[in-house]
Amino acid sequence: MTEFFAELLTWKVLLTVGGATVATGIFTQIIKSVLKLQTRGTRVASAVIGAIILVLATFFAAEPTPSNLVLAVLNGIILGWLTNGAYDNLVRKEAGP
Repeated sequence: MTEFFAELLTWKVLLTVGGATVATGIFTQIIKSVLKLQTRGTRVASAVIGAIILVLATFFAAEPTPSNLVLAVLNGIILGWLTNGAYDNLVRKEAGP
């Protein structure tokens, strides 16, 4: 079981949209609860966290060329928005119609 979870958080998995989205969501919720961020702060934090995760994953699992790093930052920002949308949909479904 431990091997299963260890393979979920490899740098190669974090380079995928799914892996990076899950990691961004988890880290955003941790930071949100620790820093007591409001909605706007959470959206900015998730974009920054997504960019950091993808830049680090690019350094450790891919070739860190300047173009790859720029793409990692841009994709990280988009990933932050994606994470926010997923969380908003989850909260909306729990609240009911």
